[in-house]
Amino acid sequence: MIKNLVFDIGNVIVEEVNARALAKLSPEQQEEFAKLVYYKNPSFIEVLLGHQTIDEHKNQLVKQHPDKAKEIEFLLSPSSQTATLPTKPEMIDILYSLKPHYSIYFLSDITEASYNYLKHILDDFDGGVYSFKEHLKKPSPEFFRILLNRYNLKPEETAFFDDKERNVIAARNLGIKAELFTGPDSIKNIIEQTYQKGFDQ
Repeated sequence: MIKNLVFDIGNVIVEEVNARALAKLSPEQQEEFAKLVYYKNPSFIEVLLGHQTIDEHKNQLVKQHPDKAKEIEFLLSPSSQTATLPTKPEMIDILYSLKPHYSIYFLSDITEASYNYLKHILDDFDGGVYSFKEHLKKPSPEFFRILLNRYNLKPEETAFFDDKERNVIAARNLGIKAELFTGPDSIKNIIEQTYQKGFDQ
């Protein structure tokens, strides 16, 4: 029986718009900024792992690319997160509808700034493990084990939803029932498979 639901955050409960929020740029230019500022940049990975701050990353980028300073400042400013990282209202509603029936947790590669932006939602649930706090990220098995051990979760009673196949595989290797997240039906399917109730679309 599934008693615990664990959710990734990016592309699950928030939309990772990120560089696409620079609406005046072409798609090619937006992709260029995404690679420069986010996951293709080793410095940003250090932010996700809590080894440096978002301001340190931003200042380094501005120094290296002064001609792109305005765009970099916008993309990495906490005040811009409603544009670069908007929440998905439908998914937030679903989480709250599941709350009376399951224990709900989060496992996410996330910066401290993004965590603080979402804290008012995350704190309403049962707990979470975040990359910037643990200095680990998915798909590290140890990252998953921290979640299981901290909250005394049994893998066979736990379902995990993530938008990246490598993270789903890592969870399954630990005995967790993991599902690739492609939308709300991903959650509905796994709940129906385990004969649980509590999801109304």
